[in-house]
Amino acid sequence: MSTKYLLITGIISLIIGVLIKLNFQSVHIGHYLIAIGIAFKIIYIVIKVRNDEYNPGKEVLFLIFGLLLFFTGLYATEIVQKFIRPLFLIVFGVILKLVFIVRLINITKSEKAKKPLH
Repeated sequence: MSTKYLLITGIISLIIGVLIKLNFQSVHIGHYLIAIGIAFKIIYIVIKVRNDEYNPGKEVLFLIFGLLLFFTGLYATEIVQKFIRPLFLIVFGVILKLVFIVRLINITKSEKAKKPLH
């Protein structure tokens, strides 16, 4: 199985989980899909690091801040919504995470191009 399917499956399950979470507050399947999406993306990153196709750098900050904003937004949907716009936090967090993913893909492609053919 290609590692790109892990990434794609992780992204799709994360998006579906967020949509379910935002539209149906009491449904726990959204939490499970979010967790599955995160797990698949972590597995993808670990595989890339172990295969020497990716060396974490400053782009990880996009992931960290994106995750912080994303989870803060998800948490804010369950508590007071007057002071914080949860959807704004979620969307901005997802954008930062997407920037990380695009950067990760570009780095892994350039690392693959640098390796000599065996």
